[in-house]
Amino acid sequence: MIALVLLVAAGTCDAKGIASSLSTQPQVHCRYTQTKTSKLFKKKMQSHGELWVTSAGSLRFDTLAPSGSAFVVKDGVAKMKNGGDVDTLPLDKLPKVNAFLGAFSGLFVGKLKELEKEFSLACSDATTLVLKPKGDAFQFLDEIRLGVAPRNGSAAPKSLELAEKNGDRSVIVLDACDAVVPPGTFDIDK
Repeated sequence: MIALVLLVAAGTCDAKGIASSLSTQPQVHCRYTQTKTSKLFKKKMQSHGELWVTSAGSLRFDTLAPSGSAFVVKDGVAKMKNGGDVDTLPLDKLPKVNAFLGAFSGLFVGKLKELEKEFSLACSDATTLVLKPKGDAFQFLDEIRLGVAPRNGSAAPKSLELAEKNGDRSVIVLDACDAVVPPGTFDIDK
């Protein structure tokens, strides 16, 4: 955290420093608002909800509006709940999807080694980590930008922007981030 504060104060850019400051928290919980811009639609689509991520690789992404759904990754299995039905997807059969979900969750908890396998890391300013895909697992993406802010002795994510090569863009604004992940968060079958 001290490194992030110094980087911000100096206005310098250190991608590894930003990722390292995120890694001091083994889990993250945030509320989010996502705005999706797509060439296929004439108006922007917006949703909001909550997400939880742990350094152990668990991820939960709940969309509360415009309709309720939950997406959970735990122990190499992805589950999607829409209404009462739960669909299960073993990730060992889908290596590209597994790599994407691993990198996505790794962004929030600063898993530098995992991120460097799939992305070149840079930054656009002292608080924005920029990831450019290296291999074909993420060939649909142009870049990912993760904005961070100092919080309680470490760093907290504040925004995530995914720019696709086809021109589509998702901007996720994160707020009320904390390190609280209650027991049972990743149990979607209940």
